[in-house]
Formats: sequence, C-alpha cells, structure tokens
Amino acid sequence: MPSRTDAVDLLIAMMTWAIGSARLAASALWSAPPVADLAVPKLRELLPRLVSSAEHERLAALTLCSLVAGPEPESWVHDEDPVLRAVAAVWLEPVGLDGLLTSQFRELLHDDDRNVRAKAVRKLAAVIAVDRDELLEEIASAPEPGWTCLTCRTVNPAALASCGKSECYRVPSHPASDARQILDGTFTLGH
Repeated sequence: MPSRTDAVDLLIAMMTWAIGSARLAASALWSAPPVADLAVPKLRELLPRLVSSAEHERLAALTLCSLVAGPEPESWVHDEDPVLRAVAAVWLEPVGLDGLLTSQFRELLHDDDRNVRAKAVRKLAAVIAVDRDELLEEIASAPEPGWTCLTCRTVNPAALASCGKSECYRVPSHPASDARQILDGTFTLGH
C-alpha cells in the first residue's frame, strides 16, 4: 500500500502530464488538509517548471492556494508571470475591512496585462465595495493594455485581436467590455 508521501509524489508528477491528468491531480489535492504539509513545498517547487504550459501552471497555482494561507497568492501580485498574477486576482479577497477595494486588488485592476486585468474585473461582478463602480467606470473607459497569450505565451500589443504567433489563434479578454457589462447589469459569470 502506497504511503501518503508516495501518493502526493504521484499526484505532483501527474500535474506535469496531459491536461486531463493534471486536472485529476489538482482535484485530488484541492483543499486536502491531510496532505498539505507534503504537497505545498512540492507544488512551490513545481511551479517554475510548469511555465511552458499556462494551463498547467494555473492549475498548480490554484491548487497551492487551496492548501495554504500565504504567502501565495499575495506574493504573486507583483510577479513577472501574468498567469500567477491572474491566479492572485481570482484568489485574493478584493475588499478590505473599510469596505474599499484593497490596494493589492486595485493593482490587479490596473495590471498591464489584459488577461490579468480581466480576471480582476470579473471578480468584481460578485463584490460589494464602496469604490467598485468608480473603478469599473475608469476601466470601462480606459484603453485596454497588451496581453500575453495563454496558449503560447507570446506577448501581444493591445491592437491585436488574436495572438500574433503563426498558427496560434487565442484571443484576449476584454476587461473594458466586461466592466461596462457589470455596470449595466448584463454581465454573466459564465462569460
């Protein structure tokens, strides 16, 4: 019978396999307190090895956040990697005790990568904050930034409607449009 360590090692290895296997491993590890002490350091070690696949990296980062209460995702707000910043936007609590959006979350709303900004904007669809609508108005009227393709990691200028890499057809998120839809009540979370 395999030990807990063997099981965690297998699940960590599966995070590098095909995306279906990675999803299964993430699901098995998600919020699993009995193995958090074993999985957390291994996931932290694994993350840099997953940068070649944004989806694998995202799954591992989300799983790590489900197991530990810091320093992730707070430490990712200023990370170079837009995938980790996007996970921070999804995971961080956006509203402080004062009823205002936190400074960290405001940074994500003004991120220079369109996909990160969109994750933060979309989180605001279900948030009540004193300054939410003001910031959504600002984002809705601001020009959208460039973006990193979440398939091939090509950094694209704002003007490109799809990835500039040959044979990559990924399209960017549109945080300005999302912000307008949240403000006018037409945004849907399945968006």
